[in-house]
Amino acid sequence: MMTKEAIEFFYGAFAGAIHELALKYGGYLNAHAHLDRAGTLDNKYLEHCGTTPLSASSVPLRVKQTLTGELHKGPAYEAKNLKTRMTRCLKLAAATRTKRLVSFVDATPDIQGTAIRAAVELRDGFKDIVDLSIAAHPIFGFKTDAKFPKSRWETFEEACAIADIIGALPERDSRPGSVGADEHIRRVLG
Repeated sequence: MMTKEAIEFFYGAFAGAIHELALKYGGYLNAHAHLDRAGTLDNKYLEHCGTTPLSASSVPLRVKQTLTGELHKGPAYEAKNLKTRMTRCLKLAAATRTKRLVSFVDATPDIQGTAIRAAVELRDGFKDIVDLSIAAHPIFGFKTDAKFPKSRWETFEEACAIADIIGALPERDSRPGSVGADEHIRRVLG
C-alpha cells in the first residue's frame, strides 16, 4: 500500500492530497471497470485470431469493440480464467483501498452468461471487502443474430436480472442492419 509520501514522490503533491481525502472518506471508488477483460494483455488471449493486445491497442474503438468477440473465443472467457483474473483485480482494488467498484461485464450470447455469473459469485464473495456493483454490458448491441439460440436482447435481459446496473452502448446499434441507437435506448430504458 502506498503512503502519501510515496504518492507525492511519484505523482506530485496534488495526488498526495487526493489520496489523503480518499482515505478520510473511507477509500476510493472505481466507477467504470471491465473486470472480465482486465488482465488480458498477454499475447495468449488473442493469438488464436492472429493479433496481439499491443497491436490491437492502436486500432479505433469500434475495431477494439469488435475484437472483444475474439477475446470471448479464447481462454480469457473460460470460467476458471475469468474468476482468477477478476479475483486478482478485486484483491488489488482492496489493497489500494478501493472500497467500491463498478464493473461493466459483457452480456452477450457468445459467452452465454459465463462472465456475469462469475462476477455475481465474486460480488457475493467480496461483499465485506469491496462493494462490487455489476453492470450488464451489451458490447455488441442488440442486432438480430441467428448464430446463437438466444438473441442478444434475451441474453442481456437475463444478465440484467442478476446485475445491479443496466449498461448501454447505443452507438453499437447505430450502423446499418442494427436496431438503431434510439431503439437501443428505448429497450434499455423500457
